[in-house]
Amino acid sequence: MRYIHPQHVQINLCLIHHRSHAYDEPTLDTTRTDPHPCCRFAVKAGAKHVIGVDMSTIILKAREIVEANGMSDKITLLQGKMEEVELPFPEVDIIISEWMGYFLLYESMLDTVLWARDRYLRKDGKGLIFPDKATIFMAGIEDGEYKDEKIGCMSTLPLSTSLTR
Repeated sequence: MRYIHPQHVQINLCLIHHRSHAYDEPTLDTTRTDPHPCCRFAVKAGAKHVIGVDMSTIILKAREIVEANGMSDKITLLQGKMEEVELPFPEVDIIISEWMGYFLLYESMLDTVLWARDRYLRKDGKGLIFPDKATIFMAGIEDGEYKDEKIGCMSTLPLSTSLTR
């Protein structure tokens, strides 16, 4: 049984919700891990053609799966960095990407998505990016044990040592 990331399901729902959007140009998937589930969802939602880009060798297995599902004529999978591959179409209607990292920023691919947006997203203002919003919730806390471990060790320095000079 294959695990499907919850975000793939959310993106699928977004695509179905926006099914009325004109799919004149292809959809671009710039996911950082295994693009084929999102690509298949986009095809099932009505995308004319979907392009998946990934640097890893998982793209080779993804191509086999796409072919086994009879979607080779609708999905093109490219191996390489988004900024270095040449897409088979000059524009796309929708960009789908799992761009957020931990806390939205760590290991983020936002810069890649923005590059793809500027280079490939249709220029008439009707292009879409999924997900298109993110919220960071933050709360200040103090972890006394962690603080003592990392900073408290200063109190065990020899008395003749001064940290002020």
